[in-house]
Amino acid sequence: MTNVNTNSGKSIFPFCAVFLKTALFLTLILISTSGRAGAMNYSMLPPITLTTNGPATAACDNEITYTVKVTNGFIAMSSLQYSINWDQTKLQYLSHTAIVIGGGAPVIGAVNAADGQLIYSWFDPLESDGENLADGTTLLTITMKILSNAGATSVDISDNPEPVEAVNSEFEILTAIIENNAYTSLQPAAATCPANNSVCFDAPPFALSGGLPAGGTYSGTGVIAGIFDPGMANTGANEITYTAPDLCSSSCTFTITVNAELQVDAGNDQTIYINSGNAGPSTAQLPHCATITAVVTNNNGTPAYLWSPGAQTASQITVCPLVTTTYSVTVTADQCTGSDNITVHVIDINGGLSGYLVNNNPNKVYMCHTDPVTNIKTTIQVNINASCSSSNSLCY
Repeated sequence: MTNVNTNSGKSIFPFCAVFLKTALFLTLILISTSGRAGAMNYSMLPPITLTTNGPATAACDNEITYTVKVTNGFIAMSSLQYSINWDQTKLQYLSHTAIVIGGGAPVIGAVNAADGQLIYSWFDPLESDGENLADGTTLLTITMKILSNAGATSVDISDNPEPVEAVNSEFEILTAIIENNAYTSLQPAAATCPANNSVCFDAPPFALSGGLPAGGTYSGTGVIAGIFDPGMANTGANEITYTAPDLCSSSCTFTITVNAELQVDAGNDQTIYINSGNAGPSTAQLPHCATITAVVTNNNGTPAYLWSPGAQTASQITVCPLVTTTYSVTVTADQCTGSDNITVHVIDINGGLSGYLVNNNPNKVYMCHTDPVTNIKTTIQVNINASCSSSNSLCY
């Protein structure tokens, strides 16, 4: 029971007040104690809710979008205004798009990128019963570029520089509920390094490239102003760092391996024997061919061999020259090369052994031999169609 009194304190009439609530109206029914009754309608204006949304995380230098949505309450609307704010040290404004409502395109005021501000204004061009939008409709989309690699940032609806105002077709100002959910955690940009590489110790200096985002800097042993000099680097693995450009100072590392000079050994010189004439003993049991082998050290890759003369490509080859010949081998591995030489000396017995029978054995003779390498003279026993051994007799 409620009494309504005049300013004199006297009751106009005692009554009971009963409130009936509907979706849009509050109806006050007055029941007089004297039997008289009446009703009064008061408009209950539902609020309009605006929400900002954006990615939870974003990497520096990336482009991302933020949205402003009407969550509920866009009913019979005739105008809407609000301001957008952001931290210009962490976000760079790029562009925006806004939907057309009831044939009227929103007016986006001059974007103040230096202060991180934008003003949104919309008026119903038809000036009719107002416009309705479904809950969850996106009103505005803003594209930003991330400028920082740490901390967090947001895009918010605010009253600065212009206040939030929502008016319906009855020119009634609605309560605006703001839900700023566009909170983004910032991360470093993912720098990408070029692939690992290897060079020879005597390779010329070269410019480093392939780091992304492009335009960053390289540092490490052997690097000066983006140039890698193998001669200034360490033999073996050298770790190089690439740091991304702008404010997105993330980094990555890769390796340039400097390979040492190849050490190639073709072995000691060798001697073989031939018989260029038809007389005298056969050389079938004498060393008339030589097997030569290239041994490589300081090598971590797969070596490639090239002998000359002959252009053979194995590490070990057999040669049967008719005259004394020097063979060279060049080995390539890990972008480095190395070489060595070996001489195969040829002695032609030519049937004229200038020697003596061993114990009057017609199948075995002494032969004096001077080694072409050491110049040491030795006497060898030659068994015709057999093997050869050495002694120290009858050397001249």
